[in-house]
Amino acid sequence: MSLYQTEKLPTPHEAIAVVSNDLPQRTLTVRLSDLANGYTRLLWKEAFQALRRSEEGGLRSGHPTVYASTPTAHQVAHATTGDAVFGGMLRFTFPSGVEAYQQLISKPVTATVWLDRSSRRFINVNLKHSL
Repeated sequence: MSLYQTEKLPTPHEAIAVVSNDLPQRTLTVRLSDLANGYTRLLWKEAFQALRRSEEGGLRSGHPTVYASTPTAHQVAHATTGDAVFGGMLRFTFPSGVEAYQQLISKPVTATVWLDRSSRRFINVNLKHSL
């Protein structure tokens, strides 16, 4: 490690999200909770816009891939932008045969979304069963 740091470390911010399931498409859609505060809404909106610009710009846009993880599996599906309603929705489509999807949909699901306050981007989405 050098004395001078060239990359900024992320400054994570937690957001609670609502998850809906499109069973025929094997897709979970994640949107920010209506109970989120104004700062979290702003971060989400800016991160969503950055991800959408990245998708429109192609693969070499410099925006890291946003993955969903579960308590038993890491990086089970990657995010694409969905509807821009409510500040933007993230869509996670699970390939056929991914066990994590079947395990998740057996009960209601919630998500914890991690955003980076410095870069205004999504870091990761953790999907889990509701309590």
